[in-house]
Amino acid sequence: QYKNLLSLNSPFSVAFYNIFNRALSNEGYRFRLYSRAEQLMKGALGFENTSAVLDRLAASVRNLIDYNVARWLQAQNRSQWENALNYGYNWLRRRNDIYLSAIRETLAIYEDEYVPLTGEGIVFGEKEIRINQYYAGNGSIAGGGRFELRNLSLDNFEITYTLVNNGLKDGGGQFHAKFIYGSTGNNNYVTRILKNGRESVIFTDVKSSGKTYEYGGALNLYEGVHKLKYVKKGTVLSVYIDDVKAYDAVVPADALIGIDLYQHTANAVYKNFIVRKL
Repeated sequence: QYKNLLSLNSPFSVAFYNIFNRALSNEGYRFRLYSRAEQLMKGALGFENTSAVLDRLAASVRNLIDYNVARWLQAQNRSQWENALNYGYNWLRRRNDIYLSAIRETLAIYEDEYVPLTGEGIVFGEKEIRINQYYAGNGSIAGGGRFELRNLSLDNFEITYTLVNNGLKDGGGQFHAKFIYGSTGNNNYVTRILKNGRESVIFTDVKSSGKTYEYGGALNLYEGVHKLKYVKKGTVLSVYIDDVKAYDAVVPADALIGIDLYQHTANAVYKNFIVRKL
């Protein structure tokens, strides 16, 4: 029989908790735990199998519904039972995506946790980048703890990374990704995630023209784990959050020559930072 080994009512619960807690500090274990959950939810607990169980349960009582409605629930009818059954199917269809998303956030992991950092089109790949944690000064200037990537020459590109948020100082903070275009480096477009009260916004500032392209639907970018992706084709920079396009920004046709990552009074880790030439 199965039981909750972490329950206070379970024998040796403290020992099991300590073992499990230490195991979760290992990145490889977290990935294997998630992989096993994904395997189960796409197999034994997948929609095809769980809906078949609901089919059998519904079939076993379907012939009794009309009788029971007539005897006990005169104010209701068979269609209400059918509606409840359909709700059950819809819940089973959505459930695994919800659970897997919650598990990913809890374990600070994504399906691409072990993506290759080299390969076709990849000009730079770094497993993990940590920068000026909780730095209170101007992180954008040299000596401010920023991460710098130079000597690029990319007309079109794709940049992806996983942003792992570990906290803010005094309830506020900023995450910045600066893209530098042109031979002189005077054209820089900064994509910022800013805390604004209880909400956060992500937007791209255009230095040369003063324009701002903003997306205000990012209320939880200061919590958990999020995938960021930037795709430049021609003069359009598309910004994606968790695989959903947030907005397009107009940027120079000049080649990308450098990237800066920095933050203010925040503590984030950039995982699987990949720059790919398109």
